[in-house]
Amino acid sequence: RHTRFLPVSWARMCIRDRHLCESLFGDWNARVCLLLQDPADVDSLRKFQKETGRPILSHSPTADTNKRLVEWLNKFEMYSQLDIEGRLSKSCGLYYANAVWFLKREGGMGAPLRQRALVINESSEMLVTTITQLKELELIIAFGGVAYEALQKIFDLKPTWSKVLECSSLISVHINQRNYFIGVTNHPKARGVSKDWMEQRLLGFLQQWQNEINTKSS
Repeated sequence: RHTRFLPVSWARMCIRDRHLCESLFGDWNARVCLLLQDPADVDSLRKFQKETGRPILSHSPTADTNKRLVEWLNKFEMYSQLDIEGRLSKSCGLYYANAVWFLKREGGMGAPLRQRALVINESSEMLVTTITQLKELELIIAFGGVAYEALQKIFDLKPTWSKVLECSSLISVHINQRNYFIGVTNHPKARGVSKDWMEQRLLGFLQQWQNEINTKSS
C-alpha cells in the first residue's frame, strides 16, 4: 500500500495534464528525453506554490538539479539558448520526465524513495506511455539509479548500475517497433561524484547522438 504517497489518481494527473518539469523542458516534439528520478514531495510543492505563485506542477528555477541541467546543456550548441525560467520550454528540443510518477507526501526535496521496486514497477506503464507519445524521440538520458532501473524494466537491459557507469557509449534499444539510444549517468546532485565529470559525460552522450544523426544524413 502506498502509505507514503498520494493516490494513484494524483500520479496519473501528470500524464493527463502535464509532467512536473514540463515547464522547463516540455517539447513534445523533442528528440531527447532527460529522465530523472521523481518529483518533489507534496509538502515542498505546496510551499513552492504559496511562495512563488507558480503552478504547483511546474519546475523550480532555484532547484540545484534544474540549474545544473541548464548550465551543462548550455554548453552544447544545440541547447545554448536554454534558460532556467523555461521560456523556450515548448520548442527547446528536450523533454524532462521522471521515472516515478507517484508524489511523495512529505520529506523534502531529497526525501528517500521508499518501496523503490514497487513504485518503479507501478510507474512503468506511465513511463512507456510518455516515451511512446514522444513521436520524434531518439535519445533517452537516464540520470541516477532509479531512472536506469525504470529503463531496465522497459527495455530488458542487463548491465548493472555499476557496470553501466563504466561504459561511456550509448546503448541501442528497441521497443514498439522503434529504436532509441540510451545514455546513463549519475543524478545531477549525486554525492561524491565530480560535477565536471557528470557534465562531460552528459555532453559526451549528446555528441555521440549528434554524430549518429550526421552519419545518417550524409
